[in-house]
Amino acid sequence: MKEYLIWILLLTTAISSAQEKIFRNSGKTFKIDKKYFVNVIILSSDSTFIQKYYEFSDKNGIDSYENSTPELESNGTYSKSGKYYLFDQKSPNDFVNDYYKLTENKLIYLYRRKEKWRKGARFKLKSK
Repeated sequence: MKEYLIWILLLTTAISSAQEKIFRNSGKTFKIDKKYFVNVIILSSDSTFIQKYYEFSDKNGIDSYENSTPELESNGTYSKSGKYYLFDQKSPNDFVNDYYKLTENKLIYLYRRKEKWRKGARFKLKSK
């Protein structure tokens, strides 16, 4: 009986650790060459994340972004800070702290302007 409980515990741990949430934001840039972008944030259950940023010259690239190489890619960790989440990006050239609000199916970027929190980019949960 104990063997079955151990196997069930290992199986549920493996399933929960393999779960990740993928949030996506896309739209137009203000550049001349590459006019469209896709920004993806992948949250893992071990409090790490990967952010990938893609740019395209035509709108059709948005639908097939998964087959392309990202322009920028960064990773780091995230933790809960009050009712918001603090994302610590660690890339070779910089160290940036970003605040996000995480809801059931949205990830909302927050920034401070004139002593107030403002909502920035909104990432939608990608359905599988």
